[in-house]
Amino acid sequence: MKRSILTILLVIVSTLAGAFSASAQTKALLGYCEGQIADATNGRVTGISGDEAWLDLAIRLPQSMLSSYAGCNITGINFGLPQADGYPEFATGWVRTSQSGANMVEGTNTALKKGWNAVSATKPYTITGQETELWIGVTFRQAMKMNIISFAGTDSPDGAWVGKNGKWTDYSSKHWGSLALEAIIEGKVPTRNLTIVTAQPTQTLVETGKPIVITGTIKNQAPETATRPIIRYDVNDGAVTGAYEVPATLAFRDVTDFSLSIPSDNLAPDATARITLTLCWPDGGEDDGPEDNEVQLTVDMVRELFYRTMLVEEGTGAWCGWCVYGIVGLREMKAKYGDRFIGIAVHDGDQYVVGNYHNWLVPQLPSGFPGCLINRSGGEQLPRFDELNNFYAHMDPIAEAGIDLTVRYIDGKLVCEAESRFFSNHTNSDYRVVFVVTENQLPIHQKNYYAGNARGPMGGFENLPGDVNIEVDDIARAIYPSPTGEKGSIPAKVEKGVGYGYRITATMPKYSKAENLEVVAILLNGKTGEAIQATKTNKIYGLNAEEDLDGVAVPFAPGFTPDDVIYDLSGRRLAEPVPGQPFIKNGHKYVK
Repeated sequence: MKRSILTILLVIVSTLAGAFSASAQTKALLGYCEGQIADATNGRVTGISGDEAWLDLAIRLPQSMLSSYAGCNITGINFGLPQADGYPEFATGWVRTSQSGANMVEGTNTALKKGWNAVSATKPYTITGQETELWIGVTFRQAMKMNIISFAGTDSPDGAWVGKNGKWTDYSSKHWGSLALEAIIEGKVPTRNLTIVTAQPTQTLVETGKPIVITGTIKNQAPETATRPIIRYDVNDGAVTGAYEVPATLAFRDVTDFSLSIPSDNLAPDATARITLTLCWPDGGEDDGPEDNEVQLTVDMVRELFYRTMLVEEGTGAWCGWCVYGIVGLREMKAKYGDRFIGIAVHDGDQYVVGNYHNWLVPQLPSGFPGCLINRSGGEQLPRFDELNNFYAHMDPIAEAGIDLTVRYIDGKLVCEAESRFFSNHTNSDYRVVFVVTENQLPIHQKNYYAGNARGPMGGFENLPGDVNIEVDDIARAIYPSPTGEKGSIPAKVEKGVGYGYRITATMPKYSKAENLEVVAILLNGKTGEAIQATKTNKIYGLNAEEDLDGVAVPFAPGFTPDDVIYDLSGRRLAEPVPGQPFIKNGHKYVK
């Protein structure tokens, strides 16, 4: 879990060259980009597609950081431009107390250039240290799609806000870094100032008895050098305490990563671990900016872990020459991550359209094809391999539930059964199960805009003609019972560790070869729409599996066969499960 802590670049300006003193005039640049502007080797350069529009770029400065600069003045805004031409005529810098509030301070720069551009305020804003937050930003008129927005440095939920015609979008979920945007602060700044820049557990769920691993970054924001600083930890008000010595010497502006392990043997099973980290000077002395030396984190201790599968639902079509990079993206992700990645190609305008799936997905991809949803959260994304791979690297590897899948072909029908188990109890929930039939190695006449190496390498498509006959994988053939599932697929009240079964019998969709079919089960949170887990199988018993499972008889609920001995929760033996009621088999709970 990341805390919104600023990366602060301090530039010390002294009346005596190279000298620092408590009374020296100083300048600080507050932002999240670590003083970087994106280019071809770091960060992300982009623009906002569409017609002429007013754009706003903004970052949020929280109160915890502002208090260290009480009495200092914000005298302007610095923002970075990553290319050499195509700039707006002018940009207005501003300071606000809310994202869309009135400008308290502003200034204009009419000579924009590549690199850092300063916008001086017509009058300074004095920081009181009591502000809840301040928003720092620039506004300019976009006449076309100009790739002049720079994302670099540290990811932060406070550092990547872009507005178009007054409508704001948070770009932090893309993990491109933060906007090349900084507030110019003048006054006295700390001379001894260590900062926790980022800190997060490697897993938000940890098996009881396993160590809690915390990783992050610390930085020295001021002139005094810190040799082997200390990070102290406290879990649940003293249940577990300890200290970690960071093996580094940090001079002014130096940054280093850390990784520490906290033992959990003394923590109760299924408890929440509330962790406080405190960054300390090795000599035990005071820090001039203590507000950014402490961070609170939480992880849940659980008895069983479920590892998350990344689900990508991509809009694509044979007519779409750019969709080639989506074909390559899904192919390379599947090759790299195997069962931990599931891609589904939802087609438009060709022979593989699935009407209800297509009609649900297309409105969620307003920028057109190719586009995709990742785990049905975070809005529209691009299915390029680098972006999908980046998302996977930042995705929480632990899921709140697991799901198992069995598929049978019986009397011309497809019988899909899923069993879901959760790591914690829920009441008044709305979990749902969706099944998708996909097929591999389907022929298609694909438009290819990468032909002749016109746009660089693209998974071999650069060596193919502009119209190419190929075979494609992961093509959606059907979705049951609907793209958003059926309310009540899983009871509203769920108990941790209990298996909840859901079964549908559906018409077999059109397909070419049985051996190329796969079925995907998606576990949805019906309240948020997020796909919290997914799994798939290429075994359809009775159709393409080596042998039938339980012959051709439609089986009982997951976890039960007619030969099993089962009991209700009061210990009475049952002949068979009661629909919707838990039963016990071999000491484990199940639900039909």
